[in-house]
Amino acid sequence: DDAEVPLSEPEGAIAFVDAPPPSKSAPAYAQEFPGVGTISSTLPGGGSALKFPGLGKHDVETVEYSPDGKQVAWLSMRVGAKRDHKADGIYVAAADGSGARQVVNTSWTNDFGWSADSKSIVYMEVTSGVYSVAADGSSKPKDLYGIPESGGTFNGFTPSPDGTTWLFGHTAWGTGTTEKKPKLVKHELWRMNADGSGVAPLFPKAGAPRWSAEPDLSPDGRTLVFWTTEKGRQSIVTAPYGTTDFTTIYRAPKDGWVDGPTWSPDGTRIVVAVGTSDYRGPTKVLAIDPATKLTTVVAKRANGALTQPTWRALLPG
Repeated sequence: DDAEVPLSEPEGAIAFVDAPPPSKSAPAYAQEFPGVGTISSTLPGGGSALKFPGLGKHDVETVEYSPDGKQVAWLSMRVGAKRDHKADGIYVAAADGSGARQVVNTSWTNDFGWSADSKSIVYMEVTSGVYSVAADGSSKPKDLYGIPESGGTFNGFTPSPDGTTWLFGHTAWGTGTTEKKPKLVKHELWRMNADGSGVAPLFPKAGAPRWSAEPDLSPDGRTLVFWTTEKGRQSIVTAPYGTTDFTTIYRAPKDGWVDGPTWSPDGTRIVVAVGTSDYRGPTKVLAIDPATKLTTVVAKRANGALTQPTWRALLPG
């Protein structure tokens, strides 16, 4: 069972998206992806939860601390009466949420990631390709990779610690897919050089899990974590980077889900959100020790969805 005690090590702050349960009057496809809410944060050592200031006009779907822990970025959504999700853009602020500014203005962005040096953000424009933009808003978006005719969407952008490679999840959609009736073919992990070249599946076909997404590399670049589906259940899996030596460290309850596995700054824990398939039951943010597979509850909610956790080091002062 998950321990009901706070973490004392390592120090830092964990942020996550805190979304209310979906309306029963919303279309079925929207109920499956409640997705948007506010940003909350907590201190692993037991500090009280904080609300980021200045987010009253934003519905947040994804939140990410920069690798240096000094900034936070989030994907803002507009949700209409029918809960039709439309991205408003990507915003960047100081780690406490102050000084928010929009760096990407777009209506079709589904995910993003920070560069290893915390100076730029890579994101996907669903209808065109993958782009890079300066986090301080000083440059226009740079085209890195155009979406091929076969289509698909990307998620979980994460850089290698040396900044030379991007890892991400690739979702392939079947012919005739629409927002209301998606026809999913497979999730798999891909890689891309920092300049947008060398886009290719991360694993050889013989050793590739068919359903996998949201990769994250440990701070030393040696261990990969991602979620996959094993025998109908979503699981958190690790592997030495560049190998297919997979180890399952957490398996979701039956009919449950996992979301956003992310390494702690010191590489000793992995934080992940878990919940029920209809988003109306309890959800938790867990910290997992990959060596022992023991879990600790960081945050929990009786209903709704806690998603997309992100962890930064505690800054001096």
